[in-house]
Parts: sequence; structure tokens; C-alpha cells
Amino acid sequence: MRNRIAAAHAEFDRVAASSPSRSQLAAAYGELAMVYHAQDLPTRMTVTLAGQTVTVVYRDWGAPVDVTVPSADEVGALSLPTG
Repeated sequence: MRNRIAAAHAEFDRVAASSPSRSQLAAAYGELAMVYHAQDLPTRMTVTLAGQTVTVVYRDWGAPVDVTVPSADEVGALSLPTG
């Protein structure tokens, strides 16, 4: 997961470096903000895209978890708006 986060940051930074301004970047690609704690693990990610904001909170790193696989009818593709 950490590699995916690092890759997302790298891509965002790459696009940001080639964009004339942050406002143009935000208009074209949305906003991404990450917050990390002392062990360099993410604690919060906020993404704004097409006027919609989603905040994901990460906590209890290292705690045991129980995961129930959803049934096929509860799973679908995520479609993001384009253009």
C-alpha cells in the first residue's frame, strides 16, 4: 500500500511540476492532500475531483482486522467523471 501511495504522490508531483499553476492543476486533475504520522504512515487522505470531496481516515495501524469478502452483487467498478 505504501508503494501505491508513493506512486500517487509521485504522479501528482510530476503533473504539478509541469502545470502552470496550482489552480489549473486542481481544475484539471483535482486536489490530493495526505497527512502522515511520526512513523511515516498515512493518517488522512483527502481527494477533491469534479467538485466532490472524499476523505479517508487511516488508523489503528498494526491492529488485527476481520475482513468479510462482499458478494459479487455488492461489488462494482468505480467510474470517475471525465472532461
